[in-house]
Amino acid sequence: MSREKARMDPRVRRTREMLWNALIALLYEKDYNKIRVNEIAERATLNRTTFYLHFNSKEDLLNQCFEEIMSELIHSIAMTPEEFNYEIDEPHPILVRLFEQIAIHASFYRTIMMEDKLQHLTRRMTKIMEQFITSGVSQIQADGIGFVVSTDIAIRYFTMAYMGVIGWWLENHMPYTPRHMAMQLTLMSSRGPLDRDPYLEKQSSPRP
Repeated sequence: MSREKARMDPRVRRTREMLWNALIALLYEKDYNKIRVNEIAERATLNRTTFYLHFNSKEDLLNQCFEEIMSELIHSIAMTPEEFNYEIDEPHPILVRLFEQIAIHASFYRTIMMEDKLQHLTRRMTKIMEQFITSGVSQIQADGIGFVVSTDIAIRYFTMAYMGVIGWWLENHMPYTPRHMAMQLTLMSSRGPLDRDPYLEKQSSPRP
């Protein structure tokens, strides 16, 4: 939770959350451009005047909601040098927190990633994910581990892979736990998806 949110009057925070939840619920039902402030207020069982006491417009509501949730995400996946060292047979704690945070706001993330009109928010989330991956790559390189591919390509590859897996998980209503998902990405990011190298086996197998 951000410091600003923590200091907020509980009644104000509850009202804002009611309006946020109302907007997300409406986004499930109709195109963003067709949603009106009156509808948001009614869905939140509030009135239009109350809405404008907190937000200037539905765009203001959406952007503030997005910024608050992204702030929580960034805080949850912040990496420390100590945390970078982990047992490979366990899911990376940062990835566990990543999926736990996504699960907390599942409706919001699912909406912004699936709604065509909100792709600008998905791009901003992708940028945050890219910064997270870049931080991890920098730590790996600081430990003297090199890459056999261009670093910028590796960063983009993992960024889009993570976003794709998160999108799939949400679209399918989170069929696995955050810990399970974190373990899958831990393995994919370190060992890859195969239990052994089929190309190496082909090269080493005797010719007939």
